[in-house]
Amino acid sequence: MSKIIINNKIKQIKKREKKELYNYLKNKNFYNFLEPIEEDRVYETYINTTDKLPKKDKAIELISVVALLHNKTTTYEDLNSDSIKEIYEFYKKEILKTKDYYYSLQDRFEENIYLLPAEYLLLRNISNVYKLINKSEELLDSWYTSKQKDFKIRKCLLHQNLNTDNLKQINNEQFLTNWDNYKEDLVIYDFINFYKNEYKTIEMTSLFDLYLSKYPLNNTEIKLLLSIIAIPPKILFNKTNYENTVNIKYLTIYVDKTLLFLSKYYKEN
Repeated sequence: MSKIIINNKIKQIKKREKKELYNYLKNKNFYNFLEPIEEDRVYETYINTTDKLPKKDKAIELISVVALLHNKTTTYEDLNSDSIKEIYEFYKKEILKTKDYYYSLQDRFEENIYLLPAEYLLLRNISNVYKLINKSEELLDSWYTSKQKDFKIRKCLLHQNLNTDNLKQINNEQFLTNWDNYKEDLVIYDFINFYKNEYKTIEMTSLFDLYLSKYPLNNTEIKLLLSIIAIPPKILFNKTNYENTVNIKYLTIYVDKTLLFLSKYYKEN
């Protein structure tokens, strides 16, 4: 969202009407959000807050606020077998597409006599990429088997734009900002969104433990969450060699950190 700072206020270009959202949150007794102090057809104006918390502490506060949001807005829904199958097939397709994508890159690079740094870095780490993808597929299959006996799911209001920049502190109270992506959906999607936004700089295991202590997930929910997190991003080789190398470096960080993350919550047979 574009921002303009004027007279110690932040003007943000308005993307989505949120009055209905704010009323819903108040009805659910959730008040950890900032409403604009002024609003017109183009801009929303907010107080310009100054954050002094270190990133690690902000992450802890953010997870606590998100868990509160989920607790306040949780609903239960019974899906039929077709709806469960639709979720399964969507992520199964994503897993297979990702695996095929990295197979094709590997085949292409191994034909080269001379490797660029990004290509070499990917080939050095490709076995861990496949290891993570295979774990994703195993977890998804296990989730689908479990859901054949239980069609009940939990939904809640999701923020879907979770990073430490979107948590503001006023008088020692924490507030979520930038709600343009909010929606109602499966409870697990918010932590997945947070993980993918912040994996580079934040240790996730303790934060997931904190979230589970405030909003316990059942085994099937954890399986699907881990399966989705374990689908690595597809790195496109259409930039400069430097940018490609940096992106592959972040891919290896994602893969290594996610394998470590899975090791605590997922046990191989």
